[in-house]
Amino acid sequence: FIPLSLTADPPTLSTEASDLAGMALGSKVGELSCPSSRDNTIRQSIRYLKENSGLFAIFYKVYDVWGFDGEWELYLHLREEYRTKYRAEAEKKPEMINWHKKHHAELKKQKLKDNFI
Repeated sequence: FIPLSLTADPPTLSTEASDLAGMALGSKVGELSCPSSRDNTIRQSIRYLKENSGLFAIFYKVYDVWGFDGEWELYLHLREEYRTKYRAEAEKKPEMINWHKKHHAELKKQKLKDNFI
């Protein structure tokens, strides 16, 4: 045990910790925000597919075992799955409808390849 100096300044909370403590006690501090992951930009979604989703890893594993033909077969399978099962359902989902309303008009002014990073 090391005693604290009586002349030392008392420890202080960070602004964030202080705000959270105040919120827990009912004070009106700035609201915390958590943007919806369902409202990602095209660029963010492409980056996620490339860097974090494991998509490229599975393509490599298939290529390693079955070569280019296997890689192509996986691509065609995923594309067909998307077209026959996912797309029709996606058009009915509220988050997709909201995303369309928010982003469609602006994105149509751009080239898709401008979002490939």
